[in-house]
Amino acid sequence: MNNESLSLKPFKHAPSIEISTWYKGILSTLLATDENTGGAFDLVFAHMKCGTEPPPHVHSREHELFFVLDGNLDAYVDDDVFQIGPG
Repeated sequence: MNNESLSLKPFKHAPSIEISTWYKGILSTLLATDENTGGAFDLVFAHMKCGTEPPPHVHSREHELFFVLDGNLDAYVDDDVFQIGPG
């Protein structure tokens, strides 16, 4: 993909049932998708309760970023555990 062929248009998505799905007790809302960003990134808002975290998995082709609004999250990277809180 080159910047000359990329024609992005402004967009705005608010959380709604039409762009949300449930997965193992986690409500995920797609606020930005490949279609919106030309494949540059996805933005997902996830609302989850303690004990409903996704199973251990590996991302081999993309990076993942978390911003915690409320509560705490343990992120496992190789043999390291990162405890993440709000902000």
